[in-house]
Amino acid sequence: MASHDMTEWFSIQKLSDGERAALLLITEVLLAEPGTLLLIDEPERHLERSISAPLLSSLFALRNDCAFVVSTHDIELVTAMPMHPIMLLRAVDVQNNVVASWDFDLLDDAQDIPDDMRRIVLGSRRKIVFSEGAPETLDQPIYSALFPGVSIRSVGSNGDVEAAVNGLRNTVTEHWVEAFGIVDRDQKLEEGADIVALEAGGIYALSVHSVEALYYGERARTAVANYQCPIYGGDPAALLPSVDKACLALLSNPDVQRNLVSYRVAGRLRGAVLGQLPSRREIATGVATPSTVSIDPKIDDDLAALQALVSSDDIEAIFKHYKIRETGVRATIARMLHCTGQRQYEALVVHLLKTDAAFSDAMRADFGALSGELSA
Repeated sequence: MASHDMTEWFSIQKLSDGERAALLLITEVLLAEPGTLLLIDEPERHLERSISAPLLSSLFALRNDCAFVVSTHDIELVTAMPMHPIMLLRAVDVQNNVVASWDFDLLDDAQDIPDDMRRIVLGSRRKIVFSEGAPETLDQPIYSALFPGVSIRSVGSNGDVEAAVNGLRNTVTEHWVEAFGIVDRDQKLEEGADIVALEAGGIYALSVHSVEALYYGERARTAVANYQCPIYGGDPAALLPSVDKACLALLSNPDVQRNLVSYRVAGRLRGAVLGQLPSRREIATGVATPSTVSIDPKIDDDLAALQALVSSDDIEAIFKHYKIRETGVRATIARMLHCTGQRQYEALVVHLLKTDAAFSDAMRADFGALSGELSA
């Protein structure tokens, strides 16, 4: 019999499947002989997620005279119980139907790992790369295709990337994960930031302004053209110059140019202002001094530099230094390379990175030392 409030009793068969599973588990544990080793296999298959962690924690505390091994695929369950040793089983080598070896990582105590990082660590491969953007943006798909043996996590801004990498690297003795970061090469990095210092901390800047340039750069355009022309007809050697010509025509528009330059100048000025802000330590110690930043856009100089690149037909330099997302070139490239839109084109680039070894090897080479770190 069962009761929810100890007054109305009813048949145990009227309990839900989850309630019955919890009751059976509780009974087995409470009635076990002292010194028993109890194996609990995949509790998430039988228990409501909301009760599994508190229920197991309560049972462990009540029967500290017994030992427990819990096998689970539920990262949330493991994350909620960091005080217990955790074994992450990665692979098993079976030879002639006999287990030859196991590949696993053992974490004796996860309590010192920051709460927001614990779930990432427990659900990741041994190497993890933090990137800008969100999971639904362009960053994660292309990096996952380029580095298939690595966990990719999009965390927001370049500051968020730095915080995530530093957070894991500062607790390196508590876990098995080796953390790296990828950030856009925006104005902050192009105009004064110490890229060498960032790399020393495991954070690498793209060779281009932003991830869009990886999708729409010359290597990607060529790979897509070589794939599409046998299907739709035409010669890539003739098609690609016409694509470049159409993009340059768009980039010759004065409004487009001023828009591109305004983003670049705004980024530079924002970096100059933020760079003058006193640090928390300077404020706390009273050494912070007032500062003045001259807000002089100098947009004409930047505009002349962009116009020179357009006049010299240097489309790759434009893609490298400017925010092409704010132009129509992505839609133009997708349409001229026989794609129904940007989304299909970008998905095709990711597909080709997974299937065309020469293309993916060439793209990985642009990541320099990071590629070596991740393949080591």
